[in-house]
Parts: sequence; C-alpha cells; structure tokens
Amino acid sequence: MTTQQKPALRYLPGDGTEVMVEVAFLSDYPRGTNGRCAFCNGDPCAETSLAGTLIHDFYERNPKAETCPMCDGKPS
Repeated sequence: MTTQQKPALRYLPGDGTEVMVEVAFLSDYPRGTNGRCAFCNGDPCAETSLAGTLIHDFYERNPKAETCPMCDGKPS
C-alpha cells in the first residue's frame, strides 16, 4: 500500500514566516479540496478558526493584519 502525498505550495505570508499549504487546485489563489482558500479555509479574519490553524497562527504573529494574506478576503 502506498501513501499518496497531497500537493503543497510554499507560501510566505509576509510576517517573516514560511508555511507549506496543502492545495487541491489553483485559481486566483490556491484552494483546498473543499474549494475554499487553502490558507484560511474560508475564514479570512480568523473569527471561528481554532488555535493551530494556519490563519489563527498568522494573526497571532501579525495582529495588525486585516484579512487573509493569500485570498485577501475574497469569497471562496
């Protein structure tokens, strides 16, 4: 049995960090298998995101941010 690795994209969110984001396809920004932004998962302001998610951790490191740095708050 082989394990299939999900495709990932190296992303620099602009706060001095680097993350690998799992993506299913690219459109105007990378999207996950659910069709939502691969970085914020449709929660660009981290209003309901749990600790440990990419977008929550981004706001922890960059509290002055206004929206997701990948999708710029576009609907997903």
